[in-house]
Amino acid sequence: MTIAQLRTFLAILDAGTFSGAATRLTMSQSAVSHALASLERELGGPVLSRGPGRPVSSTELGRLLEPEARELVERADRIETTAGSYLGLERGRLRIASVASIAGTHLPPLLSRFRARHPRIEVAVLEGADWEVHDWLVGGVADVGFLAVPLDGLATAPFVEDALLALLRADHRLATSGAVTVADFAGESFITTTGGCEPLVLDWFGDSPPRMEYSVRGIDTMISFVREGLGVSIVPELNLPGGTSGLVLRPLSPPAMRSVVVAWSSEREMTPVVAAFVRAASRTPTAVAPA
Repeated sequence: MTIAQLRTFLAILDAGTFSGAATRLTMSQSAVSHALASLERELGGPVLSRGPGRPVSSTELGRLLEPEARELVERADRIETTAGSYLGLERGRLRIASVASIAGTHLPPLLSRFRARHPRIEVAVLEGADWEVHDWLVGGVADVGFLAVPLDGLATAPFVEDALLALLRADHRLATSGAVTVADFAGESFITTTGGCEPLVLDWFGDSPPRMEYSVRGIDTMISFVREGLGVSIVPELNLPGGTSGLVLRPLSPPAMRSVVVAWSSEREMTPVVAAFVRAASRTPTAVAPA
């Protein structure tokens, strides 16, 4: 049994597919299958249940061994990172989880600077909603992450702020408003997202929640709904892709900001690599001003 085999087992579980695990591990899919088969031969039984048309899931043996496997892999990562740091090589692995808006904007230049100083660190990036990033950090799937709605079990440091903006179709009655108030949303069909900042948006409405008629997961879907005239929404500025033709953004009154933090598990010892990355992220005083 090897750490590489256990890492492969956990990657398949976390990704949900062999192809997803191959992408995360930068391995071929056949190499992933071979590593898992070798592990199951060593253990004497299957740890994953898989078959055509069925998602990958743990067997009873797999569920029993998963916590032990995670602990062993995390210990191996810490040993490698600590030894590399002591020897001045800084070899190691860094698994970063992030909401999509940060992964596509602020993370690339941050990683560029980080890799320039620590070129021997292997980096993997996972994208998800705030709650997924939280679960990955608490569960040990990721070492460090970026999210706007941190929950229990995480330590955090400030990273970046952006404004929450009203998202409207260009011909909407509020499109020419100087700023949009809670009262302006009264009677409007509101589109909310379950994949990100819904708690922040609802906090802004206070005791006068909007009439939520549509709930979607992704920002692209939300934009399509607003463009079709199905309703209005509120979105963090950094979440907006380039293609917003036919739409307008208006500031909110009172203004509302989203604070994105860099986070890590408060229950695990911080490795030298994670500490170095958090220091680099904390020194990025970037803010997006309200429109």
